[in-house]
Amino acid sequence: MAAEMTPVRALREEDLPAVVKMIHALAAFHGDTARTDAALLARDALGEAPWCRMLVAERAGRPVGYANFVPFLWIAHGMRAYDMQHLYVEEAQRGTGVGRALVAAGSAMARAAGCARIIVGTAEDNAAAQDFYLSLGFEERPHRGRRFMLNLG
Repeated sequence: MAAEMTPVRALREEDLPAVVKMIHALAAFHGDTARTDAALLARDALGEAPWCRMLVAERAGRPVGYANFVPFLWIAHGMRAYDMQHLYVEEAQRGTGVGRALVAAGSAMARAAGCARIIVGTAEDNAAAQDFYLSLGFEERPHRGRRFMLNLG
C-alpha cells in the first residue's frame, strides 16, 4: 500500500472497541494476555482525570493504529516527558506511514505539554521496532539498574 495522509486525533468513545482489540493483539504479540476492556480504557483515557493520553490513527474512517502516552518526570532535572508505552499499527497498514504519523502527533502533543522528551522501550529482540525508532531520531539509552514492582492488591 502506498503511503498516504493519516489523520491522527485523540481517542474517542466510539474508538474503544477497535482500540481494545489492538491492545489485545499487541499483548499477544509479546506473549502476554491483555486484561483491559472498553470500560477500563474509557476510565483511564477518557475519564474526568485521564491517566494517559491516547492518539488514534485513521484510514478510511476507522482506527488502524494507536499510541498511548503516560506522563513521566525527571524531578531532579525539572524535565517533563511522555513515556510512549504503546505504539501499534494494524499489520496491513505497517510501512505506510501510520506509525510515523502517530509519533509525529505525539511529539507535537508532548511539546505543547512542555515535555522535553518522549521515551519508549522495546522488547530486546524486536529489531524492527528498534530500527523504526532510530529512523525517527530516537537515541538508544543504556539500562541503568534494575526496576522493581510492588503489587498493591
